[in-house]
Amino acid sequence: MELPIIRHFLVCLQMEYDWTEPSGPYCLENVLFGPSLPAGATFPAAAIDLWIFATLEGIDQHELWLDLALHADEPGEEREGDDLATYGPFLVTFEGSEATAIQRGWHLRCVPLPRSGWYEFRLSTQGEIIASESILMEG
Repeated sequence: MELPIIRHFLVCLQMEYDWTEPSGPYCLENVLFGPSLPAGATFPAAAIDLWIFATLEGIDQHELWLDLALHADEPGEEREGDDLATYGPFLVTFEGSEATAIQRGWHLRCVPLPRSGWYEFRLSTQGEIIASESILMEG
């Protein structure tokens, strides 16, 4: 089975879905690249809400998993330990026998944030990572 292709993969603080706008139903708010904890919050922390948005292209049906890992402090160093959290499975179905594009948004609650640093969200299917997005969380 051919793996889906990821066209967009973003982390944001809020997402809304507008059923009346089929050509662009998702509205992303506060796309994250280097967010800070709220005033007065300290590590370790758990984010109340994070959202993942993806545009996928493919055929057939796929079971997707989303993992969160903590990077080492310096670029190029090995990642630390195991995944902090795993979310899923998320089932996506592409209609027809030709490759089609779909958009999906997933709501993640109580995302674990043990310390400041780089975090990586990884989307996988069939044991293969098909997308990743990193954000820098600072206190």
